[in-house]
Amino acid sequence: MHGPDVAPSSTVLASLDLVPARGKALDLAMGRGRHALALARRGFDVLGIDRDAEAVNAARFQAEREGLRLACECRDIEAAEFTLAPATFDLVLVVNYLWRPGYATLVASLKPGAFLLYETYTLDQARFGRPTNPDFLLAPGELRAAFAMLEPVVAWEGIVRGLAARAHLLARKPHGRIGA
Repeated sequence: MHGPDVAPSSTVLASLDLVPARGKALDLAMGRGRHALALARRGFDVLGIDRDAEAVNAARFQAEREGLRLACECRDIEAAEFTLAPATFDLVLVVNYLWRPGYATLVASLKPGAFLLYETYTLDQARFGRPTNPDFLLAPGELRAAFAMLEPVVAWEGIVRGLAARAHLLARKPHGRIGA
């Protein structure tokens, strides 16, 4: 399960180097699991969720083959009944998926001091190819503004290797204050 089409994003891996490799991680809209598997290889206990049963099964098979801790669930993230337990994850990862209605759910699912790593396409992506629908593309500054309640660690927007227009955010949920 290696190759250019299934290799983890180098920009995601670079940000993961800034996160302690322990605890429970969520890869939301994991696809075939390229990032979920990378998280598990780093020592995280990973939950990967995607609505594509074939992709979920491929990730599950690879995790079993490597003896990794990766629980895979086939769920429709955009279904009205979709929820995540609050204060559950040490890291939440979302790559190449834009779920604006779920931003608050993602933040609530983070433990205090936990990290959110979100990377997806911006409006400039339409110049390079898919996706082109603005409903699935971030406006300038949108990702950072959407998660303004988190402390940014790494945040950038731009063209990656002349091939894609992306926004990237690694941010940390603040520790709550007693009495706050």
